[in-house]
Amino acid sequence: AEGNWGGGHGTHVAGVIAAQLGSGGVVRDGTLPSGGMVGVAPGVTLLVARVLDVEGNGSTSDVIAAVEWCQAQGAHVASLSLGAPERNNAEELAFARAWEAGMVTVAATGNEGTDDPNAQPPILYPAGYDTVLAVGAVRLDGTHPTFSQTGPHVDFVAPGVGVPSTFKVGGSIFGHLEAGGVSLRNEALEFSGTSAVSGQLTFCGLAADDASCEDVRSCGFVALVDRGGDVLFADKVKHVQAQGARAVIVVNHRPEEDGDLAFTLGSSDRWPVTLAVPTTAREGLLAKVGSSVRLSVQGADYAMLTGTSMATPFVSGVAALLWSRDPSLTNAQVRDLLERSAKDLGSVKGRDDTFGHGLVQARSALELLDSGI
Repeated sequence: AEGNWGGGHGTHVAGVIAAQLGSGGVVRDGTLPSGGMVGVAPGVTLLVARVLDVEGNGSTSDVIAAVEWCQAQGAHVASLSLGAPERNNAEELAFARAWEAGMVTVAATGNEGTDDPNAQPPILYPAGYDTVLAVGAVRLDGTHPTFSQTGPHVDFVAPGVGVPSTFKVGGSIFGHLEAGGVSLRNEALEFSGTSAVSGQLTFCGLAADDASCEDVRSCGFVALVDRGGDVLFADKVKHVQAQGARAVIVVNHRPEEDGDLAFTLGSSDRWPVTLAVPTTAREGLLAKVGSSVRLSVQGADYAMLTGTSMATPFVSGVAALLWSRDPSLTNAQVRDLLERSAKDLGSVKGRDDTFGHGLVQARSALELLDSGI
């Protein structure tokens, strides 16, 4: 309502399927070419059936209605980067009818996997239905991320960690941090303010209260804050703001998490520029306390997201490519081509509960189709 069309999740998965090369937009340095990116099937026609609200919540009845609407519009493929833990008879019947009508439906297995093979939750629905292609995630090196749910219904895997794609305009923020003339690796916290700031770097420890910063000489300083101490990021920021900070740098304290500084301030309040840096940056920044630092956060039109939601549209896009090459294919033939062309992964030869039939392969699927095998 009132122009609020969600958080960008749908735009991201749609871009994996259909983004047009050279669309431009603001791109974060080092992630994509300046022209943006291209989807798996850029010539496809997208039908958008919105079933989730701006908070990502929805109902099974809405999913059923959307699948039936897609079927009525003549859609060949339905891509569902969503799911619920409960089986629903009416929903299962709706997807069975879609298959009988000739559609291919593709859905995400879910992101609640664990590193304990004896404590894996079953994959989500609709991915868990026999007539739906269930897609899990892999890293770019083909290894399994523990969050990706597994089980006997998994059909395929596709890239699902740090996937770049389109996002709502300006909705993906990124930062720049310079101390002593040296640029430092950082990540902007979700909901950070967007502006450019410079100021004296002041150490504020865990920022557990409103009197935590050392040697506060004037308002407008940049607070250097340690992560941890059972203090929320949002509270740390509020505490140093109360002491005059105009920007915040949060130092990670878990080296094993330095590769993914995806922290959040939790809400879209009016926050100052807030960046996170890895544990390895701590000593160097402490040495710069008392000197001036520069930092900024700006919005980009592309984002790198992680999840089985991101993996799902890769399979949907390849299914669309196959149909574009040969419109006479049946959905059973499309599924067969996807299965036979998938790249086998894992220690077990053939299908397994972690990787399904394997990593979806666009070129191999098209070559297999063209060969007539």
